[in-house]
Amino acid sequence: MAKILLPLACGFEEIELVSIVDVLRRGGVEVVLASLDSALKVKGAHNISIIADTSLQEIKPNEFDAIALHGGMEGVQNMLASPTLLQIISDLASSHKLIGAICAAPLVLDELHLLTEDFCCYPECEKMMKHTQAQRLDLPCKTSDRIITGTGPAFAILFALEILKSLKGESKAQEVQKQLLL
Repeated sequence: MAKILLPLACGFEEIELVSIVDVLRRGGVEVVLASLDSALKVKGAHNISIIADTSLQEIKPNEFDAIALHGGMEGVQNMLASPTLLQIISDLASSHKLIGAICAAPLVLDELHLLTEDFCCYPECEKMMKHTQAQRLDLPCKTSDRIITGTGPAFAILFALEILKSLKGESKAQEVQKQLLL
């Protein structure tokens, strides 16, 4: 069974996080929510709290096939401030694992110099990119090799389906898409 890590940072964008978890679990992917620190209850950008399965300190990164990063500017700033998370992402990238980032989260990939091809992100975040020479695309999501980027909350389900397609194949993604009436 494919296994994906979803870091859970205070200030996460709730629509994105829950959409990713729901779509992937419907598709038979093992989803592990890991808080950035030992506090498992994490509050989102709109005051909705989610309880993580574990913390980043407790996980074994080599057990995961992929990682997906939610948006929410405060959440992304908290991810950028987590050396543990940045190291996990770097290690997964070095192992050619799938990496997804939606909304403001491509800023994390930019910080790690992982955005080498055109990408999607929340429009206002494009000007905040410091390292990439690639351009933001006005699309719901974009897959470039092992990196999937998404634009924002309105496209969270499409982003999650793209991750599912990469992990479980086109047939499984279409099956879940049909369940969701898309």
